[in-house]
Amino acid sequence: MEFKITRDEEYIVGLKSVLSEKYGLEIAGIEEGERGAEGETWLVNLANLEKVFVKIGYMKRHIERLKKSVECMDYMESKGVQNINKALKTTDAKSYIEFNDGVLVVFEYIDGEIDFNIPYTRVMENLLKVYKIGDNDIIQREDFNVALLVEELNKAIETANDKDDELKEVLEKHATEIKDDINKFVSLKDKIDENTNKYITHGDCCVNVMQASEGDFIIDWDEALMAPIERDCWFFMNFESKIDDINNILQENGIDYKLSDAMLLFYAYKSFVIYLTDDIYKYIELKDKDILSDIEDLFSGWVRLRIDAARI
Repeated sequence: MEFKITRDEEYIVGLKSVLSEKYGLEIAGIEEGERGAEGETWLVNLANLEKVFVKIGYMKRHIERLKKSVECMDYMESKGVQNINKALKTTDAKSYIEFNDGVLVVFEYIDGEIDFNIPYTRVMENLLKVYKIGDNDIIQREDFNVALLVEELNKAIETANDKDDELKEVLEKHATEIKDDINKFVSLKDKIDENTNKYITHGDCCVNVMQASEGDFIIDWDEALMAPIERDCWFFMNFESKIDDINNILQENGIDYKLSDAMLLFYAYKSFVIYLTDDIYKYIELKDKDILSDIEDLFSGWVRLRIDAARI
């Protein structure tokens, strides 16, 4: 699924110009990177033989996330966290700029690869460095606003029913499941402790640890949030032994925290609601058939597997 921006010569010239003017970069060449439903990336070769990585967000919902992620990374770097991808500053010390109706961020280039099979223990070892920063008022906080998330999903479904018959058919097919999931999500609000300790959480770390010669780097902090640690761990809830291991890792590293089964399930359902809402709007905007497949997968794939494995 890709955002529909034409990468013609005029666009590339404009991109090079803004990178040179705003960041003071002397560009030797530029290569197209991956494109996604929310934006695009570029690899820029510099005259000094170094490289930088450019990320541009275009969808409205993603733009604000991208801005906040850079603010979070700046804060973590100020606290001594080194295993993250760092955003470069403009010549007037800004962490991002507006470009072509989107938001552009320039990152240090990490010469490495994503390990999609990284052991969960190593994921946690990388996150520990961030958790140890502790609570703060800089990063956006979890508000546990279940009603708002449900309202946004219902609005997305109403919009889909008005705008696309094929999407409407898929959602009607799963209408009963959606209703049941919403009811279970709402009921969990009374079963979790909203006052539990909060930490800087990534939200999708399992597929965002890059291996490089200098070590591991956690990238893509677009979903960073001050929240309970379960937000980073619900991905493992279909393996009881992994949850127990994570509890031990936290304790052994001086973090007095124990994962709650109710909170794990809360974040599984919250992620389901957010994924479904986002995918509905992505499909409406992009009309990409792969997104319909993603929506179908939410009812039978890896997210459902975690929900079905809940210990409550």
